[in-house]
Amino acid sequence: MKNNHLDSKDLAKMTGLTEARLRQIAATGAIPGPTAGRWQHPETVQRLFAHYRRRNELKPLDEARLRKMQAEASMAELAYQKETGALLSVTQTFELIDQVVAALRSGILASSLPKEDRNDLLLELQRLLRQVRPPSQISPPPEVENATG
Repeated sequence: MKNNHLDSKDLAKMTGLTEARLRQIAATGAIPGPTAGRWQHPETVQRLFAHYRRRNELKPLDEARLRKMQAEASMAELAYQKETGALLSVTQTFELIDQVVAALRSGILASSLPKEDRNDLLLELQRLLRQVRPPSQISPPPEVENATG
């Protein structure tokens, strides 16, 4: 450092930035550019710190904007999938599950399996149903037969 100036290599070493990156930042006007490969000191260092402080202050706002844009894109994709029939509502899904379960129960009850096997299958079906539906929406299967009778 001579006469309150730093060589590009010294400033790069001090800041951990490459000489090219320092020139890029200077091109934005955030810091004064070099004159004949020498940077003003301490003004350049002070303004470099101010530049990064500003960037960090803006970062939460930028992140919030990004999250908002991502959420809006997700909602638009869901709306598109619903319009095209590629997405079912929870109600529609439960209605389909109910239809499948009813068909399975009917098939199990009409089968020639022993009562104990039918009961085991019906209980297993109910157990599986509990995994996808809230317990308050599941009624005990009236079809379960008395294995002893």
